[in-house]
Amino acid sequence: MGTCHQLRLLHHRADDRIDFSFNDTAGLARDARAGLYEVIKRFIGVETVPNYALMIFVSALALIANAFSLIILQRTRSKEAHIQASIIFSSNDVIINLGVIAAGLLVMWLGTQIPDLVIGSIVFCIVISGAIRILSLAKK
Repeated sequence: MGTCHQLRLLHHRADDRIDFSFNDTAGLARDARAGLYEVIKRFIGVETVPNYALMIFVSALALIANAFSLIILQRTRSKEAHIQASIIFSSNDVIINLGVIAAGLLVMWLGTQIPDLVIGSIVFCIVISGAIRILSLAKK
């Protein structure tokens, strides 16, 4: 989950409000369907045990980058909508990175894909929750 990729949904206007167009909402729905598809596909057994070493390595790198981004954003203490949206996504990214690292460790210890599936489902819920929080910023 890249903060920059997720922020493509946002358009910052001069009055510091977030404007969502129909295409942005359709893109959000498309991304949600894609995430749900991945979770279902993995639960029904199409995927094998994931590469836990790669999961942990990539998530650890992403955690470092996302944590630094979050620290920088929080130091601005800005109440501007686009900064608040970035903080929401960055904090979600940090939580998700920690979850993926935990899933990787559990996959390694248990030798099953179940932890990845459970954490993947939780990640899906976190992403949807973040999107809803961002949409609520748009209504203010």
